[in-house]
Amino acid sequence: MRRITSNLKVAIIVGVALGVLASCEIASPTSIADTKVSIISQYGSNVQVSVYLEGSDGNYLTGARVSVTNPANEVQILGFNETMGCYFGTFTDLLSGTYAVKIWSALLASPENFSIDHEVPDGAPTVSQCSDASGDNALTGQTLNANEAITLRWSTLDNVTAYSVQVNQNAIQAYASSADGGTITIPANILATGSYTIKLTAQWLAGDPYLLNTDTYSASQSQSSSFALTVQ
Repeated sequence: MRRITSNLKVAIIVGVALGVLASCEIASPTSIADTKVSIISQYGSNVQVSVYLEGSDGNYLTGARVSVTNPANEVQILGFNETMGCYFGTFTDLLSGTYAVKIWSALLASPENFSIDHEVPDGAPTVSQCSDASGDNALTGQTLNANEAITLRWSTLDNVTAYSVQVNQNAIQAYASSADGGTITIPANILATGSYTIKLTAQWLAGDPYLLNTDTYSASQSQSSSFALTVQ
């Protein structure tokens, strides 16, 4: 009886061990499932490059080697940023042109390459007019009529795909609009009586900022000086 029990214990142990080995053999190794690249800059600041590597298990990958070459052929090796969950680096020179991203990993049969266009607005836009239909101009300190449409005009720049206008009151957005040219009109009776701050932003955009519909996102912007607007 003791021999039978001992043999049964051995059989169980062997069976468990074989099951563990079988499960190890069936498990698929991790691979790179998705790669996303983002390049963002602000006029007067630097260029920020972020590279996201997602494994087939849904976790980010930290052991790859990632390099970026800017239009001046300056090369950076990006380190992994635990807080951001991506490989991250910056270039101090604000340059328009093609940025080349290269990724080496033991999970890749060959290096993965991206060529991303990045255009920087040629300066900051200057607002030249903010007036109502009667001709009163907020840029000269005049109060505008809330019952009349308000026209904004500004200088246009190279390397810009859109201009956005934001009108805030006490840090709360009261109105926003965008245009591809140098003017917008705020319809009459949109702004209530009071004081506002207007900010104009020139933008160059390419790709999906959420990196859902495209693998890359490239964006640069510059802002005008904010100015005050009073309507009554």
